[in-house]
Amino acid sequence: MKKNENLLLIGLAVLIVGYESYTAFTADELQLTMASDMRLSSAGSYTLSSESLSPTPASPVRNVTPTVPARTATQAKTEQGIAAALERRYSELNQNADYPTLEQRVDEMQGRRDGQAFSPQSVVKLMEQGAVWLERDEPGPSLKLSDDERHDGRSFVQFEPTRIESLMAGDLLELPLPMEKATYTLLVESVEVGDHGDVTWNGRIAEFTNDNQVTITQGKQLTVAGITTPMGQYVLEARNGSGWIAAGGDLFKQDFEVTDEVAVKSNSQ
Repeated sequence: MKKNENLLLIGLAVLIVGYESYTAFTADELQLTMASDMRLSSAGSYTLSSESLSPTPASPVRNVTPTVPARTATQAKTEQGIAAALERRYSELNQNADYPTLEQRVDEMQGRRDGQAFSPQSVVKLMEQGAVWLERDEPGPSLKLSDDERHDGRSFVQFEPTRIESLMAGDLLELPLPMEKATYTLLVESVEVGDHGDVTWNGRIAEFTNDNQVTITQGKQLTVAGITTPMGQYVLEARNGSGWIAAGGDLFKQDFEVTDEVAVKSNSQ
């Protein structure tokens, strides 16, 4: 009996020593782990805090406005060179001292048309052409003419409405008249802006001293003109770049086989 009790006491002592050893080991391991964590935190590679466990707030979204790249110095220099070349060519073609620069002329054109844009290049090109219209053999596609109208004495022309738009009081313009087989010089005397957006150019033929009234009226698409010379009166009409010019008498021919009498129905019973 004594022997069994001794064995029981020895076993109990072993258990107590083992438990204390395990507890001491666990505490030492925990201290080592915490020390390691502290060293890692001080090195900046790892941080354990309540803030690190909180979600990181999203950065505010900024509205980024795209920027238009500025013109390069080369582009600006090229544009300046083109403008200077146009001004030099304009000065060679221009005969009107009241409009010494191309810019001044284009500004006047745009002012008459409520700011409508006109290309300086096209103005110079048409001034080089000289005449406001050129003859063509067939009517342009925008003209709707009957077969009789195609053969009633009209001369068909390619018309340049911008050339008319560029005219200022004091300008000179070539005025071809195919019926007289001649090209005259129109002197523009005045320019009037109408109430409905139309513009009228009034002038005279410089080669004559009388009977030479010229009037040209232009809207957005249609141009009509009346020209008088000592030899006759002429009418011009153009639409979208295509037109015709004819002697007034050719357009109003009377067919004498058709009576002018108007039949009146009798009211008598």
